[in-house]
Amino acid sequence: MSCVWMAIDESERHIAELKGLCETLPNQAILISTLSLQEA
Repeated sequence: MSCVWMAIDESERHIAELKGLCETLPNQAILISTLSLQEA
């Protein structure tokens, strides 16, 4: 069970890092619009 918690902790760190990087984008709407195009 300890492995699961370690994986969760690592994934939370990566998500936080990605969130920080996304906040530095000058136009975040471009990223979001490309994601919706990929789903179509």
